[in-house]
Amino acid sequence: MNFESDSPAMTLGEFVGEEDATIQAITAFGDLDQAIKTLEPRERMIIIYRFFSDMSQADVASKLNISQMHVSRLQNHALQSLKRLLADSE
Repeated sequence: MNFESDSPAMTLGEFVGEEDATIQAITAFGDLDQAIKTLEPRERMIIIYRFFSDMSQADVASKLNISQMHVSRLQNHALQSLKRLLADSE
């Protein structure tokens, strides 16, 4: 093997590469997952149904046997709680 080359030596950053956005997303998702686990059970289910199962507020209301307006209020409260929790974890 010939290790000599006319090209300049690579820096560690060039060799290893840049920070992987996927790893950052996984870390952020882990934080979000932990924050979601702290919500009240009904709020947690609303967030999961709305944003991870892509259900409408009306569908969630029907599934949980509550009004769509109540789903909206609980969703807003849950989102505010998640924003606070995630801001505190940064």
